[in-house]
Amino acid sequence: MVDLQMLTQKKLSISMHLLGWVLFMSLPILFMSEWYRGESMFQLVKSPYYWLFFSCYALVFYLNTTVLFPLLFLEKKYFGYSLALLFLFTGILLLKPFDKLVSEKMSRQQGFEESSAEGPRPHPGENPPPMWPPEDRIHEDRPPGLGAENGGKPPGRMNQRRFDIISVFLYFFTIALGVALETAKRWRLSEQRTAQAETQRAKAELYILKAQINPHFLFNTLNNIYGLSVLQHPETPASILRLSNMLRYLTEETTSDFVPLEDELNCLNDFIALQKLRMGKKMEVHVTTKVADDSFPVPPLVLMTFVENAFKFGTSNHEPADITIHIAQENDSLRFFCSNKLFPNRTNLEGTQTGLDNTNKRLGFLYGDRHQLDISTENGHFTVLLTLPKHTV
Repeated sequence: MVDLQMLTQKKLSISMHLLGWVLFMSLPILFMSEWYRGESMFQLVKSPYYWLFFSCYALVFYLNTTVLFPLLFLEKKYFGYSLALLFLFTGILLLKPFDKLVSEKMSRQQGFEESSAEGPRPHPGENPPPMWPPEDRIHEDRPPGLGAENGGKPPGRMNQRRFDIISVFLYFFTIALGVALETAKRWRLSEQRTAQAETQRAKAELYILKAQINPHFLFNTLNNIYGLSVLQHPETPASILRLSNMLRYLTEETTSDFVPLEDELNCLNDFIALQKLRMGKKMEVHVTTKVADDSFPVPPLVLMTFVENAFKFGTSNHEPADITIHIAQENDSLRFFCSNKLFPNRTNLEGTQTGLDNTNKRLGFLYGDRHQLDISTENGHFTVLLTLPKHTV
């Protein structure tokens, strides 16, 4: 459903781009239609200056929207963005695409009028009529003010060094339009991502209640705590407190998109302690943490998902097992590493694939493409390497 919606939006976007460029390419034809005195408009379309006009602004539009705006402006490299726009502006000033298009048309129109005004060709032996009036008539026929500055040259051969205001206006219009469209597009994607995140969070909360607080784990933990209480073991009160803290965290603290890293680690430590209590000496768990900021925001129970899978598929009732967990947070990122041995009778990972897929989608909604998740099953070990950037509001 999502793929179909994305395909429809892409087709609509392409159609709108094509329609916009067709309208843009028709502007010179509409603007210069009065100049075609019996001449076909296809002459304009075949002109190289017509395609130079179109290519200049198409290049400016897509270079700005696909490269300069996302890679420079959105990354707060304003000086580089301004320098790039100044470079493109200089190119427009030098090329003068609209001025060259109009000048080429005027030149061809003037040539057509001059050839029509020449009259019949002279008979053999006759001298051809002069191309221009005698010198003494030039100043008589010339309009007032068209004298010394034109040097007595024919009309249409005046100095072409003039400012192409239309090309400059179209340049700034193209830049402004591209920025507006990209801003609206990214705002729309942000709204869609927020709506999807809300939906995914509701699904994640349901998954948490079904998968993380599963009856198997609760029954085993309660049975272990009951056995400790019968033996009056000193770990009994601590085990009850750990289970209580976990249930409180799972049911109350996970309603937010992000929680402090300290809370997530406390829940992980309680979960690991209860699992070690259940497995006894057959289980070796190596946990190392290096945290610079306890308040670093992380999605609740994302780390728990991978640790729970490690205990689910990395333990055996007949063989010793070990699980290695490394958590390092520094600067603006968090690195989580978890590895466990895969036993031959517990290599079917289909039961946990749904949970991993949901977690990966949830990370995508929260971080976009800024996070990195690598999962491998090489060398008989199930390994997870997760890197999370710092979330900023």
